[in-house]
Amino acid sequence: MAEQSQLGVGVGVEDPGSRLMAAVLLEMLTLRSRFGDRARAARVAGLEGDDLVDAPRWLDPDAFGRMLSAASIDGRVARSLGHRMLRPEAMGMPLYALGLATPEKAYRRLHALLPREAREASWTTDRIDGESAWLSYHPHSGAAATASTFPVQTASCAVRRGMLEAIPTLYGLLPARVRHDACVARGADRCRYQVEWQRSPSRKMLGGGALGVLIGTVATGAAWGLGAIPLAFALPGVGAIAGLGAALGRALDLADQLEAVAGARRGQLALYDQVDDLLASKLDALARADAK
Repeated sequence: MAEQSQLGVGVGVEDPGSRLMAAVLLEMLTLRSRFGDRARAARVAGLEGDDLVDAPRWLDPDAFGRMLSAASIDGRVARSLGHRMLRPEAMGMPLYALGLATPEKAYRRLHALLPREAREASWTTDRIDGESAWLSYHPHSGAAATASTFPVQTASCAVRRGMLEAIPTLYGLLPARVRHDACVARGADRCRYQVEWQRSPSRKMLGGGALGVLIGTVATGAAWGLGAIPLAFALPGVGAIAGLGAALGRALDLADQLEAVAGARRGQLALYDQVDDLLASKLDALARADAK
């Protein structure tokens, strides 16, 4: 696909433009066989023939929002779109070129890392404390004025939330937890986010254990009340079911962690391939110069 050529070497290294966001949206609609939505999204953005090859790096400031609206993108799909914009395979070169060796550094340099709808929009890092960051997104001047009559601002915000969640996965960690404190779609002058990431996740293990305690208490209580089991076996039954729930949750935690690590490894391999291609082209140019 033509737009895939926009996602290769160098993307995101210097102030990524809104064309990248349009490219990923059209790519996702194609992969989901939503060809009608794709055609409408391209048309409202003024893209001739659904093609991004000749499109400028910065589209019209409201073009991406119109594309989301034309394609009927809801919040859930918008978040997955944000994840896709930061998939590890495409972000190796930006991380390398910008020197973003840790999630903290990535959150400190969001303006250079993340694509945004308009050149005038900007990201600022208000504060970072340990593995928590407080961030602000300042939209272009026309966005706040149209927020009340342009519901797609909510979807645009979900895209940004998805990107913020995806940053730790570039380093082999689980997605971050993002809390949205203020939103342009609700009349604020900027969107504010609190982001938390962690290296030793155990949320599903704790959740599974709590659910196990609840199920175990209800099940063994009912069985004891009906006389199916004596009281001496009731409490051990609760503990056993809680342990099974915690074990299942831990397995899910580990599965998510392995998926995140695999994604980071794919990104590393893609980076090596991109660097190898760049070096090969430089060596070819030197060889041609020497031949002359």
